[in-house]
Amino acid sequence: MQKPDSQAHWTLLLRIRDADGKTASLWTKHSLAGTTCFEARSAEADANGCTPPRWQGPALQVGFMGDPRRTAVLQGRVRQDITRVEVHYRTGPSQKVTPTHGFVLAAVRHGTTVTEIDGYDAAGRKLGHFRPLGP
Repeated sequence: MQKPDSQAHWTLLLRIRDADGKTASLWTKHSLAGTTCFEARSAEADANGCTPPRWQGPALQVGFMGDPRRTAVLQGRVRQDITRVEVHYRTGPSQKVTPTHGFVLAAVRHGTTVTEIDGYDAAGRKLGHFRPLGP
């Protein structure tokens, strides 16, 4: 199991405001194995973990801090070849999110439901798909 290096310092990677104007942030630091550990914090919840030495699993490894039907923050990891993430809502236009060093952090809109999230490479090819569980 990966663990953060206690000698390394946490670095702020992303900071946003959720739909209620509250701050959410994503911090990173080196792990003892030389990979990256992260900690996402919002008013609703926290999430943390460390990346494995090589990518494992789906291209989009995202989730929500808080209830996505109300105030929530989309957070997680995306594979390095994903350059754009699109959050699709039941109503209204989709929301584009640009990953930073393989991580995403974005406010979820009030008043509509997230139906799916897609990840695209620089050529516009869809490489990942995530469908949230319904209420």
